Amino acid sequence: MKATKGYVGKRPRTWLSITGEGRAAFATHCAALRKMVEGV
Repeated sequence: MKATKGYVGKRPRTWLSITGEGRAAFATHCAALRKMVEGV
């Protein structure tokens, strides 16, 4: 993951970008959550 910090006007902001590996892990996690919800 890459984090970049900065400001928009006077407000602090943090921008995050996910790696390919992190994106795949998140997709797997979301699929598992969907399976749990479908079983309810």
